[in-house]
Amino acid sequence: YSGDNKNTAVRIPVWVKVEKEKVEKEKVEKEKVEKEKVEKEKVEKEKEGKEKGGKEKGKKEKAVVTVLSLEGDTLRRFKTELDTFFTSAIYWGMDTKGVRFPSKNEPDKDQLEPGGGPSVLPGEYWVKVKYLDFQDSVKVKVLDDPRLNFTPADRQARAAAMRDMYKVVEKASKGYERLKDAEKTIGLVESQFLNVPDSLKKDVVKLGGALKDSIGTLKDLFFRHKDVKGIQRNPNVLNAHLSQAFEYIEGNQGPPNAIAQLSIENAKKSTDTVLERINAFFEVRWKEYRAKAEAVQYSLFKDFDRL
Repeated sequence: YSGDNKNTAVRIPVWVKVEKEKVEKEKVEKEKVEKEKVEKEKVEKEKEGKEKGGKEKGKKEKAVVTVLSLEGDTLRRFKTELDTFFTSAIYWGMDTKGVRFPSKNEPDKDQLEPGGGPSVLPGEYWVKVKYLDFQDSVKVKVLDDPRLNFTPADRQARAAAMRDMYKVVEKASKGYERLKDAEKTIGLVESQFLNVPDSLKKDVVKLGGALKDSIGTLKDLFFRHKDVKGIQRNPNVLNAHLSQAFEYIEGNQGPPNAIAQLSIENAKKSTDTVLERINAFFEVRWKEYRAKAEAVQYSLFKDFDRL
């Protein structure tokens, strides 16, 4: 019906020898044998260990791609799968390292860093690829689009504005992760207090429940957490303010215009307000909870009198 458009990303052809696939299989098999040997010593977790071993067997090693400037500065790192037997290709979208927004999901452990950062300037770059014990590199040239009236100075100014906003997003993400860690800690305390008499733990458990509600309220300042049907957008949450600032920055060629500057200022103020509430929570109520939990003295051992 219609042909595929040419990909705008940098395409680097790669051919992987069959022997490399064999090396990979041998490496995975060796790791599996060693893993099972250790797990056999843990009888109570034998079944779980076998399941994990099966997952390791099906996991395929990925190639690590590193993009560097000619001066040696690392601009982007990511992993990608390579096919064997046939000619494969690595695609790099000419982006640099990005930033991870506050999210209830855990980051992808299979990736080295978030992408989607400001595009590189026209010029030459090194792309290095490491797969198992093999590595190679190639120099690529990024060309400018002659249809765009976008000077290198304009690109640099826009990229600098995005990098400045990345610092704001990173602070927001740290605040959100701190709330998630606090929730996990409360859950851990509750699990450790299962055998503690109610007379000793009731105040701590009650306070922990109240703190979980407070943490939920603070998390809702970032984005909506309750599952709802359909598309729900709330322009008053922090993630919306952060995203709007990036939209105005990226929609402008060159330094942020007046509207973008207002949006950036709004995002920074919103971030400071939310983080101040988080700091107040940990400096007062969290310290109180920790002190009460650590003050509970209970031993699992009983005293046995002589029969």
